[in-house]
Amino acid sequence: MPANTVTININLTSEQVKQYYMGGKNRVQAYTDDGQNISIPYDILLRFVTHHGIYGRFKISYDNNGKCQEISQVG
Repeated sequence: MPANTVTININLTSEQVKQYYMGGKNRVQAYTDDGQNISIPYDILLRFVTHHGIYGRFKISYDNNGKCQEISQVG
């Protein structure tokens, strides 16, 4: 199956990340470059957490069922 790809910007402060860590939230809302509102599972972002939070531009590839196949930081 061919992968679909979107690019998003994420800006989560350390306090916002703490809400996810504590279990208060489990999905992150973001807008794609073409204006779509998407909801992604927080756990795919774990490797990008720093002491300051999660900041950056990310490219996400997903299958036709919407399951994340790959995520990479692009800026």
